[in-house]
Amino acid sequence: MNREEAINVLIALGVCCTTGLNCEEHCPFYSEDGNRCNKWNDERAKEAVKILRRESGS
Repeated sequence: MNREEAINVLIALGVCCTTGLNCEEHCPFYSEDGNRCNKWNDERAKEAVKILRRESGS
């Protein structure tokens, strides 16, 4: 996973967990056919956090 994908995974997680946001408008993985939904899961979210923390030096 690269930096851009890590950011998108965390954005997708945020969209799914936040009242007032919706997949169609806010999720970077949304597609009209619905085949790209649920791109994130716990393991991918953990990996995304590790990648971004490592890159930021945290």
